[in-house]
Amino acid sequence: MAYNTGNAPGSTDPRDLSDSSGDIDEWATSKTKLTHPDRLGVQRKTWHGIEQQVNDLIIAGGQIFPDEPTGRAAVGDGQYFYAESTNPDVSKTIYKRLSASVSELIADEPSIGIFDEVLRQRGNAPANSSASDLLTPGTYLLLPNNGYTEMPDEYDPAVLYFLYVSAPGDANGKNNSRYGMQTLIEFLPSVGDQRLMWERRFDRNNPGLGSVNKWSAARTHELELTKQRGVLPAAASVTDILSPGTYLLLPNNGYTEMPDEYDPALSYFLNVHAPGDANGNGITRYGLQTLIEFAPSSSGRRREWERRFDNQNPGLGADNGWIENRRYVDVDEAFKQRGVLPAAASATDALSRGTYLLLPNQGYTEMPNDYDPSVSYFLSTDAPGDVNGNGNSRYGLQTLIEFLPSNVSGVRRQWERRFDRNNPGLGSANNWSEVRASEQAPNWSKRTIVAFGDSITQGRLGFEWPPRLQQFTSANVVNGGFGGTRMAVHEGGESSVIYDPFSMYRISERVAADAAGDTANGWQVLIDAAITKDTELGGVEFEPIARAIANQDWGTVDYVVIAFGTNDFKGNVSLGTDTDMTGETFKGAINLTVANICASRPNIKIVFATPMWRARVNVDGDDSNITPNGGGVFLQEYVNAVIERAAAHQIPVIDMYSECGINIHNWERYIPDGLHIDSEQGVDLFARKIYGGLKRYYG
Repeated sequence: MAYNTGNAPGSTDPRDLSDSSGDIDEWATSKTKLTHPDRLGVQRKTWHGIEQQVNDLIIAGGQIFPDEPTGRAAVGDGQYFYAESTNPDVSKTIYKRLSASVSELIADEPSIGIFDEVLRQRGNAPANSSASDLLTPGTYLLLPNNGYTEMPDEYDPAVLYFLYVSAPGDANGKNNSRYGMQTLIEFLPSVGDQRLMWERRFDRNNPGLGSVNKWSAARTHELELTKQRGVLPAAASVTDILSPGTYLLLPNNGYTEMPDEYDPALSYFLNVHAPGDANGNGITRYGLQTLIEFAPSSSGRRREWERRFDNQNPGLGADNGWIENRRYVDVDEAFKQRGVLPAAASATDALSRGTYLLLPNQGYTEMPNDYDPSVSYFLSTDAPGDVNGNGNSRYGLQTLIEFLPSNVSGVRRQWERRFDRNNPGLGSANNWSEVRASEQAPNWSKRTIVAFGDSITQGRLGFEWPPRLQQFTSANVVNGGFGGTRMAVHEGGESSVIYDPFSMYRISERVAADAAGDTANGWQVLIDAAITKDTELGGVEFEPIARAIANQDWGTVDYVVIAFGTNDFKGNVSLGTDTDMTGETFKGAINLTVANICASRPNIKIVFATPMWRARVNVDGDDSNITPNGGGVFLQEYVNAVIERAAAHQIPVIDMYSECGINIHNWERYIPDGLHIDSEQGVDLFARKIYGGLKRYYG
């Protein structure tokens, strides 16, 4: 029982001591209460409540420890912490420390990598597939007359279609969710300039699709809204212009029902928007017209007006119903280039709208805890102004973005904070928080990557990694792999002489000759050598590969991936010395290759990929960790040579030997014959490693 005497603190009354002892027991031992009242009725935090508050502060602070043991050592029992994950599908993991030696895994947060599955290019849908057969996320191409079923009523089997499948996964973004959506779009417009489009939802546990397969038209007339309508006829009234699209109003053409500020001596665009019925068809009763100056009439800004209309009541009222749209009057202020932020400036000194450049080692203050003063950043300040978009508002947003990516994912880190111009005190960590949701894979659709290598690059049995890299990047990826070739010279026997023109040091000579306009020593040498090889030795044809390489405009090639070494190792090629500049040794061939390409084509960015671990060198079981070549040299020494020589030239390296994850325990899944990536899993892993390296170093 509680006596609740109300006596002041310090009372020695036995009843007060009894009440206090009960309260102390609650504060110390409760596992559910965050607070408990003292004997005077004041709520006090329990020990459990204090622990919870500390946990919340640690997680809210966003500190991410490099691994679980480091985080466990930094917090107390019962506290939560973030740790980095080695799982590529996980961005970070939340743990709860149970003791000095044990933590409990609470939850994983997904990484951006898992979303790649949703964007996967799935290729041609198999003939006679039904829509229910195509539920794996990604994009499919439906070829003509291929017997596809469960299609919309309007589906024309004689034309091409794209099929997009989205299934967002579980709560962590993993796997494929039970429910999803399919969208079918014409490859070419069948109705004027409009592509027909349908969509449907699906339930993976109940694939029966019912009436019309549950497809419904989706935005089938969206292009109508952007149709180019041409010049508005002279003397036309805008009240008569209600069909969606864009019109050009010429000067001195007698147009009527214009805004009061309309200048008949100028040209204008008129955009009409009338979204149609629930299916996007026809013209709605209500719509929107927007009038925009063709060229700015004042202050370098285009004036803009808009009005709503009612098809059944076109009377427009005062000023013909037009209202000047001032939302964009000062929009350029928000994007103003503010130049370099002065040395020793604080973030609070950069509250005027626009973009600033922060140079290295300038003593900037009020930065995020993770800010690295040795690198450059962009700082964007957004303060939307008053209701008309004028001036700087009291409240705003600042975003700090790395100029170049600093982390292994190739993604630029980004932080943001809100500010109050009347209260610039920024508090703990200057109120910055890292923005992780904005991470996006780079778009390389206009870039060219040439992949040079041996049979692992050329591919066997239909397993090639360059096409998979093209899917990941949307770049133009050229497969320049020639099976059986080396970084350095081929010696001994007629076949070695035939193969030597495809060694990397020789190919680099072709690059340099092509750049110099030396056709006698350019790509035709490679093509002729390929024809000779195909004629005399047969096997997989080299000529198409050589021609694909030669047909590139090497002045516009962006990246070259160089992946050799395993055949140099097996062929007992001498490692050589660091100063060698000859194709006779492995190190010399690397030095010569870099010099030839970088000097002749400085536009090209190179990345090396080391040889992979081999499950066999001569026979099954003699893996490359324990078996040297005929010269007594281990494959790891060739790997080290690639890493060291590339570093000497400031060229990045992807360590496929130590970091690709293929080892004595799992190799059969990835390299079934112990050497080649003759499996879907092997191709995917290899391409992802190359993709990750390119993003990391050149994203």
